[in-house]
Formats: sequence, structure tokens, C-alpha cells
Amino acid sequence: MPLYYLQKSLTSLGVKTSWNGSTLNVTSAPSAWKLKTGNPPYTSNPPSGEMQFAIDGAKDGYVRAPKLVAKDPASGEYTAYVPVYYADLFLHSYLSMGASWNGDTWVLSPQATGSITQTTYASWAAASKQVESVRGYLDFPQGDPTVNLGYGITARTDAAMMHAGYAWNEGRWKVEVLYYTKNQGAKQLAENVVAYLHDHMLPAPNNQGVILIQSTTSPSSTAINPKTTVAWQEGNTVYRYASTASPTQALQTVVDSNHG
Repeated sequence: MPLYYLQKSLTSLGVKTSWNGSTLNVTSAPSAWKLKTGNPPYTSNPPSGEMQFAIDGAKDGYVRAPKLVAKDPASGEYTAYVPVYYADLFLHSYLSMGASWNGDTWVLSPQATGSITQTTYASWAAASKQVESVRGYLDFPQGDPTVNLGYGITARTDAAMMHAGYAWNEGRWKVEVLYYTKNQGAKQLAENVVAYLHDHMLPAPNNQGVILIQSTTSPSSTAINPKTTVAWQEGNTVYRYASTASPTQALQTVVDSNHG
């Protein structure tokens, strides 16, 4: 990935950077973002043939990567390239951004912001009804076709009137991914969520939790641009969080919380 295009993409998300030939430095980010700084693992400048990612003008680096200087086919100018893997690692680990690469397209999403709301209802039944109301518009009846999402998870599929979706359970959590039939990448999105939840522990609901990931684009669009809503019950209390960041970033906010 040419660093020039990475910097351009980050700028569009409100992240300003500078490049001195060996260090890509994040100089500022949106005020609501929380960056993970302190105790960088690398000190001083990187050796020849490598580059590093830094924050706030520090000479120390948080992630180092191989660097290649080659001609950019688009501009014809020589520029620095860095493997997508290391850029993803830095953006995930220190900027808490969403980043996914499918071999052709690299999608970056901003850090999930906002807070988890907490509402207490008059009864357990009323709280349960509020959580259940988060679920989407498809029924996913027994007998619907199924699809393997990996890690031993099989999802039911359903479709009606240009809408389609996947639904599965993760313990006491019900997960739904809803999209328009022309949207592309829904199955990959669902697989990314399954892979994330395989390695990360959500709060344990009492009695239930719902994760709704829903397309926010038009029925004619090929993009999904998902909104993620997470709600779960603890007795008479319902916790709720919604975000238009990547679904895994939204889930990370819930995982990192002390709720439930």
C-alpha cells in the first residue's frame, strides 16, 4: 500500500499525519477519539529498509514494517510502500480503527465513539421486551437455508422484498446481519463478526442480548455502510450501544466496557 494513499484516507477520517521518509507520525485525531500511547516498543529511528508508525511526534515507534520505495503506477512518481498487514495492526491496536482487506479493497472506518446507555425498567419482562425489539424485520424461521460462517457457526438465511440477512446465536446472544440484496460483502461482514467473537468475550446477558448489524444504504447501492446496535439485559436493566463504525469496532467498545 503506498503511504500517500493511506495518509489521504486517514485525512478523510480526520486523522492528520506526517511522513519524513522513515516514520509515519499521527499528529492529530478527532477530539472524541482515544489513542493508545505510552511505552512504544521501538526506540530511535528504524533501520534501513524499514519504517515505523508513531504518535504525537515521538521518535519512538509503536509498529515497524518493511518499506519498499517504488514507482506509483497512478502518478508515475516514486513513493514508499508498506504491507497492509502492518498498517492494519497499527490502526487496530493504537488508533482503535476498523480496517479490513479482501485482497482488492481496503476499507477503513473511524474509531467507535459514543457511550453505552443504561435504562432500568419496572420489570424483568419489560426489559426483555426492549431487548427483543432491537431485532430486525426478517423472521429467520426454522427450515430456512443455512450457511457456514466458520468457527463452527451456522447461520440461517432469509430474504424478502429486496431484503436479505443472516442470523445465528452466540451463547445467549442473537446476531443478525441485514442488508439489501444488491449490497455486496454481507457474508464477509458476517464472517468477520464470527471471527471476532471467537476471540473476544462479550458481557454475559441475563437473560438475553441482541446484536443487529444493518445496512444504511439504499436498495440500489452495492455498499453496505452498516450500523451496529448492541443491546443486552441484566435483570430489569438494559444496556444499549449503537455505532456506524465497523461492526468489530462497535463490538470492541462493548467488550472493553465494564457493563454486565
